[in-house]
Parts: sequence; structure tokens; C-alpha cells
Amino acid sequence: MKNKKNSMIFALLLIVFTAMSCDNNSNTSNDSNNPLVGKFSWNEWKEKANWEDYSASDYTPNPTIMQELKKIISNNSKISFVLFTSNWCPDCKSQMPKTIKVLLDAGYEISKLEIYGLDYKKQEPSGAWAKYDIKRVPTLLVFENELEKGRIIEYPNKSIEEDILDFLITK
Repeated sequence: MKNKKNSMIFALLLIVFTAMSCDNNSNTSNDSNNPLVGKFSWNEWKEKANWEDYSASDYTPNPTIMQELKKIISNNSKISFVLFTSNWCPDCKSQMPKTIKVLLDAGYEISKLEIYGLDYKKQEPSGAWAKYDIKRVPTLLVFENELEKGRIIEYPNKSIEEDILDFLITK
């Protein structure tokens, strides 16, 4: 009888704590404890992510590589990028502004960038995360003529600009 009573108390407490947890996760305030989920523009992301800095002032892309990247991007309207990120992830907070800086410096029209905010399970409602088999954030997908040329997962192999250039010049 005592074990049954303890089991019932445990189950009741579990239900209460689960309900409280779900309620906390549904909060829509824009702090890093509440994931930004869905599709965003860069301006929307900056308004809602609640990060202290978006400038990547500590990152200087390689000028030689940037010249080459800028030539390729400015001469090819078929190049596009999709970025999967989160406001709660330290790697995203570090890498996303650097990625944006590279794209802007390369002359990419940032309004064309697709940004998807993912929850803690690395999912979002449209299913884009599943379509592109996203397992980690940040993940930058590089496309040319709608074909994936490569992806940077969490951190680049060389540098953001060099990895993108390598993807775009590789046949």
C-alpha cells in the first residue's frame, strides 16, 4: 500500500513539473532561454535574438579570398544560402554574425538569405530542418542552381569565406 501511495505521489509530482516546464517553454519573450523558431530575415533575427552584439567585429575575413568570393557571387545570381541556427546556442551566437559578415562583404543580397531558427530538438514547424537533414547548429548550406554545393556545420574547416569559396569552385 505504501509503495502504491509513493508511486501515485511521484506520478502527480511528475505531471505538475512537466506542466510547469511546458508552460515555461511557451513563453514568447525574446531571451536566449526561449528558442526563436521558424523562418526569419536577418533584421528580424537581430530584433528578436537578444544578443549583445551582431557585428563580428573580432572577425576579419581574408581579403584575397573575399575578392574571389565577391567575383563569383556578384556574377552568379543562382547562388543561394540557407542558415539553420538558434538563439540559445553559443556556437550560433559566435558563428552566425561572422557568416553574415562574410556574405555581406561578398556582395550577397542578405534579404535572399533563408534563416531558420530551431528549437532545442533542432526542429521548426515548416520541416525545412528535416528536408535538409539538420543535426547540428549552426549549419550553413551553400547552393548553386538549387543544388547543394556544401555545408558548414558548426565551425568551418578552414574559414567561413574559404569553405564557401571551395564549395563554389569545386565541380
